Amino acid sequence: MTDYPTPANFLQNLPAYPVKEMCKIIDSFPAGADVVEKAFAAASLYYNYTGDQKCFQVEGGDDPHGLSGWDWQACTEMVMPTTVSNESMFPPFNFSYEERSERCLASYGVRPRMHWITTEYGGHKIDKVLKRFGSNIIFSNGMRDPWSRGGVLKNISSSIIALVTEKGAHHLDFRSATKDDPDWVVEQRRQEVEIIHGWIDQYNKDIAQMVLKNISSSIIALVTEKGAHHLDFRSATKDDPDWVVEQRRQEVEIIHGWIDQYNKDIAQM
Repeated sequence: MTDYPTPANFLQNLPAYPVKEMCKIIDSFPAGADVVEKAFAAASLYYNYTGDQKCFQVEGGDDPHGLSGWDWQACTEMVMPTTVSNESMFPPFNFSYEERSERCLASYGVRPRMHWITTEYGGHKIDKVLKRFGSNIIFSNGMRDPWSRGGVLKNISSSIIALVTEKGAHHLDFRSATKDDPDWVVEQRRQEVEIIHGWIDQYNKDIAQMVLKNISSSIIALVTEKGAHHLDFRSATKDDPDWVVEQRRQEVEIIHGWIDQYNKDIAQM
């Protein structure tokens, strides 16, 4: 997940491309070396790259990043079933909702809501849901991020866009830029900024085409550059700026004019 192209301290202090560095460590052992010793040496890069750790607390221990918050979220909102097949290097593991539910109840006094995420966001056939109801979304995925397995990897519409990088890791494009960033990261960020600028420009064009000018002598637009939501309808105060006072005066004058004209029309009937 943190196989970044530059040194980083997210979760742990690591060098650039740490997976590649781990492979170098394993390959540096002579033929016939103990497999566990190789694995330990590679793991040491992750747990002790700085060389200042005397003991690896791989279970329990401190939680300086607050990662236990994810466990709470998985128990209350987004249930994340994980499994391991017989075809990987890890011991096989099957997800059991019943076991997860009991653990959540014991830890937090709640049970998971299995269907909350799909009820809240319409996860079934999400491409169709987003195409119908969504807009102005960028799904950025790095294929070296395991979470990309559940990501949106293709454009859904002209304004729901997928930007995919083969060597990208977890939210790499959101990390602070460095002078050592590879060109493909720089390009991804440039595209994101360009797309968002386009959305903002289109929004401003749409606003400009709204009713901001008089349509007729009796359909009138009063526009204030510094006005906020229904400011002119709020109770007057002694601190109101002159332009608000003037807007209200114009509104009263216009409405009085309509009433006077109505009374004249009635009198002539």
